[in-house]
Amino acid sequence: MAIQIPIQKGTLLAPHLAVQELLGEGTFGVVVKCLDLLNKESVAVKIVKSGHSYTQMVSKEFELLDQSLFDFMRKRNFQPLLLAEVRHVLHQMTTALLHLQSLKIIHNDIKPHNIMVVNQNQRPLQVKLIDFGLACHVVDAVSGTNVQSLWYRAPEVVLRMTFSESVDMWSLGLVVFEIAMGFPLLPARHEYDLMKFIVETLGPPSVKQLGCGQRSRYFFDFVEGSQNIWTLKTPKKFASETGHCYVDSRYASFRSLEEAMVSRIWQTGDTDVNKARCFVHLVQSMLRVDQQARAVPLKVLRHPFLTEKPVGPPASEGARDGIIADNCRQTIHQPAGVVYFCTHASCKAPLMHQPTYLVTHQHINPHTNRPTGLPPIHVHPNFTSRTVRCVPIYQQAQVLNYLPR
Repeated sequence: MAIQIPIQKGTLLAPHLAVQELLGEGTFGVVVKCLDLLNKESVAVKIVKSGHSYTQMVSKEFELLDQSLFDFMRKRNFQPLLLAEVRHVLHQMTTALLHLQSLKIIHNDIKPHNIMVVNQNQRPLQVKLIDFGLACHVVDAVSGTNVQSLWYRAPEVVLRMTFSESVDMWSLGLVVFEIAMGFPLLPARHEYDLMKFIVETLGPPSVKQLGCGQRSRYFFDFVEGSQNIWTLKTPKKFASETGHCYVDSRYASFRSLEEAMVSRIWQTGDTDVNKARCFVHLVQSMLRVDQQARAVPLKVLRHPFLTEKPVGPPASEGARDGIIADNCRQTIHQPAGVVYFCTHASCKAPLMHQPTYLVTHQHINPHTNRPTGLPPIHVHPNFTSRTVRCVPIYQQAQVLNYLPR
């Protein structure tokens, strides 16, 4: 029979461990800071909860770390990290995934809360992966199991497909995007919302994936025929079938990761466009919707963004279906008009590629959330226009996309 333990200062968890303070509490237990009376060092102890009481059923001492990556970002008001800082975090986390892969273990819950900063004052940042409560061996991964926190959940988990270590790479890709941008890419409140965000920003699941998913028809309509077309259900239809009302809870809506990176450049003033472009290419490889095409740890560790190899030759001009990334020597598939060039005098946004976009800024009234006025623009017949929201929330950009005839 489990013994109840009062969690308060001075409680002895063992003859040599005295509770000093509560560090955190979760659904299944608490973590407390304790003083080791033998060597006078502080340690953290995790105690599992049984019902509404804490027991001695399971307890484990572990290294006392500084704070989670989430808390670290929150204390800096979610200001994006420099790409050099992101590189160090990504390298350490990918190395951890490489070790887990060698052991055939899936963590299943990678998120900023489960990445600990060893010392917030140390540079470069040293981080460690924690909380293996949902971890499992690859052979024990059961199709249909609902794992991972919603914001960091891989498409194959949402569709209730067979999953593997690649779900951890997906989560890590979202984490590094978040610390580089200052906000999460997919902050969904429901799995339908999450799938809609994925489809709009990263693309839809493949026909093969949808054919294997236990919940594919929950999110998608299937039209049987020669092409076996799957289409995401509209918010209206999904609400009529399930009662869930879609909410776009994203901090910013992007049609691609390249578009997101341009907004970051405007926000941070980062002028190393080659480095930014290479970072985008790496994150794209980590966030492939098809888990079979997703990057593996060793490939990530060898990517030019982490190895900092010299850049390759300049990209050739214009490709409607894709352009060559200078320093990655890989084809990035994207729509025509991948270049952003700002004509606003105070913006000075750098070119991402050869100029095929022209941008003018306008201010947005923070009280009415409406533009204060847009300078007259003479649009060439070869241009189509659209409006995007920049990260600086009181600016808006009118983007003119040049489409060669």
